[in-house]
Amino acid sequence: MKFVKEPFNLFKQSMKMKASERGRFICLDVRDDFVGMSMSDVNNKNATPARALIREKSSLESVEDQFHALLPQNKLAGLIFGIRGNNDEKAKIFIDELYETGTQRFKTILDGVTYTYWDTSSSSTLPEYVNKEKVEMLLQRMNLPNLKAETIIEQYVAVCMLQMTNQLRALLKTPEEEWYKGKVTRHSPRQF
Repeated sequence: MKFVKEPFNLFKQSMKMKASERGRFICLDVRDDFVGMSMSDVNNKNATPARALIREKSSLESVEDQFHALLPQNKLAGLIFGIRGNNDEKAKIFIDELYETGTQRFKTILDGVTYTYWDTSSSSTLPEYVNKEKVEMLLQRMNLPNLKAETIIEQYVAVCMLQMTNQLRALLKTPEEEWYKGKVTRHSPRQF
């Protein structure tokens, strides 16, 4: 797997490809208790939840099973791992274990894949995360069991990370020189 420091660069690389060569992104939002999975559509414009897995030793196998279920007819463009801050060692250990314990078939899928980290702790002011609070409030009113509510929330967070591709696609239309002149910054309102 090849690491790309900025999530924007991962999306930018994908957008430079012909539509027929472009693959889908998979997001794994790695938390202490859960791993939320989502997948982008073929145009990388929208994301849909795949699953939220309880994080335990068997979840590594479940993640691999989900990859095999999602990828037979889809090409993988990249992986986005949701972490809490740059020093989220638990998440990084999970990512290493995912690769190390995978079957040879799984490692073959991941070998040429580009991946990045999405620091969700710095994204807490984004509209998607404001909406997360609304989702949590709605789930409380539905009186769902805690485990069920948590899995729904984890799926939602993973979808939100991939959904940011819409905003990043708008930035791709901005000429490169605008970026270097400082007219568009990473936290520019134009993203939203």
